Amino acid sequence: MHAVAYSESELSSDTGNKHHRRSVAYVTDVEGNLNYWERYKKMSSVLTLEANAQGTGTAQQLGLKDGCELVYGGDVVDRGSGDITVLMEIMALKRRHPHRVHIILGNRDINKLRLIAELQADMIAQPPNVYWIRDPSDGMETCGKAVERLKWILRRTMGAPDAFEHRRAELRRLGLPCTDVDVAKSFMELVCPAVLRDGHESPAAEWGGGKWVLPKHMRGLLADYLAAGQLALIMEDTLFVHGACRDENIGAGGEFGMHPFHRAKYGRDGVDFATELFGYMTKRGDVRYDLECLNRVKELEMQDYNLQRYAVHNSARGHSWAKNGSYEDSQDGSRLLQYGMGWIPNGIPNKTVVYSNYFHKDIFTGKASLLPPSREMVTALRKSGVRRVIVGHQPNGDAPLVLPSAYGMDTNGPRSSRRGCTGE
Repeated sequence: MHAVAYSESELSSDTGNKHHRRSVAYVTDVEGNLNYWERYKKMSSVLTLEANAQGTGTAQQLGLKDGCELVYGGDVVDRGSGDITVLMEIMALKRRHPHRVHIILGNRDINKLRLIAELQADMIAQPPNVYWIRDPSDGMETCGKAVERLKWILRRTMGAPDAFEHRRAELRRLGLPCTDVDVAKSFMELVCPAVLRDGHESPAAEWGGGKWVLPKHMRGLLADYLAAGQLALIMEDTLFVHGACRDENIGAGGEFGMHPFHRAKYGRDGVDFATELFGYMTKRGDVRYDLECLNRVKELEMQDYNLQRYAVHNSARGHSWAKNGSYEDSQDGSRLLQYGMGWIPNGIPNKTVVYSNYFHKDIFTGKASLLPPSREMVTALRKSGVRRVIVGHQPNGDAPLVLPSAYGMDTNGPRSSRRGCTGE
């Protein structure tokens, strides 16, 4: 059975002479599991259920108690028939409480940015090559078939073999059209860039007809969620990321997660390499600075994506980042896409806090074991005032799992309990 991690904790902060405590709830990897999400809402001690929701398609809307905060740890879609519903509720809560609801982006969230490019008619006419599948014949049977291409993308490249039928079930429950073409169009419309949402035609008009499947308040919900989210959040002495903070996240020069050359991306978004390099040299080893840079890159990538700056050019037709990968690709949102991947094109593990984890599987025995953060990683985190890391990504139970480090750091992954943390 799939499960999500959920926990509550109290964080304290000093403001003047007053000592404040706040309750922070954490839930992650719902992945469209509507039943689990409903159970979580009912048992949560920080959320409230209020009648007469507006624009959510439900009889109730979520509220957040005073003095409480919610951190959603990423991966909101893919494995259940509640993708749209859960997204609507999280985003409605985020809009009502923008400073007390925090979204951490997961790999299943980020990879949906691929769909706008890969479901162009020009791309569907070609073999569906992606850099992490070496067999060029894989998916050849989907050429010219939009629905089959999407099913192949979900099954072979996103680890979501049942997502298509889950979406059909959700559309049916919401009273929306749910033919094969309608289901396929809904995937594009859910991640529709802002610049295309007010058009008369669906972004899938080339192969699915111009009529929209999703009503206006649902269009682009996943893109809005990505724009509102962060790659990392530091709340006092606690760091939230989707995957993990391990030595592999530290680059050759000591930067945390992404080289400044990739951050600047040739200055195309107004951040020149010299500025990045200066900050990198003067603040190297500062985890807070590097994570701020990551979040800034995410902001810039989502701005590009929502404006479709590159896609307006004819050269964007028939091109997608997934074919060759890299941080230098011109597709809108490509740096964020690459950062959400486990490997870069040459087969070397990607330096990412999104796809990393604290599990190690022995290639000879197949047994899994836990790998606490190393002394070097703990030193880097503690130097920046981080004493605890909370992650999701690979669920393995119903309660937070505590992974203490011998070097003075707690890592809370999905499942088990720790002192000061109560399961909801």
